[in-house]
Amino acid sequence: MFRPALLRTTARRVPSAAARRQASSNAGEQAGKAAESAQKAVGAVTAKASELAGALGKRAEGLLGAYREPVTYNLSVLKELLKQVYVRERLAPPRSLSDVLSTYASIGARAANPQWWAKAWSEGALLSAGVVALEAYGIFKLGEIVGKRRLVGYAPKEDAHH
Repeated sequence: MFRPALLRTTARRVPSAAARRQASSNAGEQAGKAAESAQKAVGAVTAKASELAGALGKRAEGLLGAYREPVTYNLSVLKELLKQVYVRERLAPPRSLSDVLSTYASIGARAANPQWWAKAWSEGALLSAGVVALEAYGIFKLGEIVGKRRLVGYAPKEDAHH
């Protein structure tokens, strides 16, 4: 009987069911070993990172002194606020470094273009940005006044003589 050459070579190349099971179990074992070694590597990196963070955290805690508790509270409040903004605004991290680079490149191109500045001035965008900057500066100065508990300067120390 005459069989085409393609069928003869194909028949020889197809492994039996037992061979396929053996190959799949070998692949499963190799995948398990790879996952185990990756978990070990991640565990080692995590342990080293927590060791370094622990040392830095203790040093920062020592530098903060009595302000540690209010600072950590304010940071946790800020974290929760940023989470809400992130969800509400449907923000997403950049997908790649090229997205970040292209964004900054377009910002740089706009900043170098005098026509963009003229358009921003005519539309009032620069004026509104100036008002926002002035408000931020005013809030900063108000915070300084409250912090100093004085309108001008710091209170002189009674025992300090110059």
